[in-house]
Amino acid sequence: MKKQATQQEIIQMFDDIAPTYDIANRAMSFGVDILWRKEACQKAYQKIKSQNLIIADIACGSGDMITHWIDGAKRFNDKTREYFKDILGKKIQQDSIKIAKIYAYDSSEKMLSIAKKKLESKNNVTIEFLQGEAKKLPFKDESVDIISIAYGLRNVLEYEAALSEFARVLKKDGVLVILEFLKNNQKGIANQVMNFYTRKVLPFIGGIISSNFKAYNYLPNSIGAFISLTQLESLLKKQGITKSFTKSYSAGVSTLFIGVKKSKTPIKRTSKKDKDSTESTTQSRVNTKRPQKKSPKKPHKQKMKSRTQKISPKNLRILR
Repeated sequence: MKKQATQQEIIQMFDDIAPTYDIANRAMSFGVDILWRKEACQKAYQKIKSQNLIIADIACGSGDMITHWIDGAKRFNDKTREYFKDILGKKIQQDSIKIAKIYAYDSSEKMLSIAKKKLESKNNVTIEFLQGEAKKLPFKDESVDIISIAYGLRNVLEYEAALSEFARVLKKDGVLVILEFLKNNQKGIANQVMNFYTRKVLPFIGGIISSNFKAYNYLPNSIGAFISLTQLESLLKKQGITKSFTKSYSAGVSTLFIGVKKSKTPIKRTSKKDKDSTESTTQSRVNTKRPQKKSPKKPHKQKMKSRTQKISPKNLRILR
């Protein structure tokens, strides 16, 4: 049985492959991962209700997803303008989507360094680069409109803690975007071909480009040990995030999940000591209230008669 990599080993692995990461990704996916990311951003923009968006891209890597968030907002606004032009006969000037800030968050220092260089030209949007792990985010409760994590969730060993953090920092009606290589148990011919490609071909291509075969052999192993889409949906539902859109690509090799947070973050439970103290204070306040004089109760028949008199003929028709 193969020994599972530690979280620190995974972080070090991404530090090692950072210089060739983008080239390897394009070669292994033949560039189609760009289309997957674009669609993820457009679908999320369709679901979001806010305008001045705070976006956090977790496990941002070299910054690919952030590029698509910025460029995708412009495309979305252009399409919206054309749509209203067809209806109203004139072009509206106001943007339907505005990005107030993007957080680029990753555990790999070298990945963040590459992301900074790549995103230098995107100076029309405020981007803050932060280093840390997904299981403990540095953001306040309900402070982020969109959270995305593209091909990074399975690299978080404590992924359930990460999902809980996503739910904590997302605003109500906020959107969660996950692109991932999830476990695929389907046995069709196309699925078997793609599984062979993932297990044998991808590690070879990635190993040749990066000169790090160990890192890219980790890829198929991490997929086999990860969860399925059904399991992911179940875990997120417990956190108050419900499925809004899902799509599989390349015979189930890659999966897009978009969820919406339907409820506010639950209030943390107080300890028994705090609870007793609160109840004591509440009881004390109740006891200090002046007793109010109760008005004498009217006879039952008189009360019923009064209610009948207040009902209009129109309301009677509704009641019938």
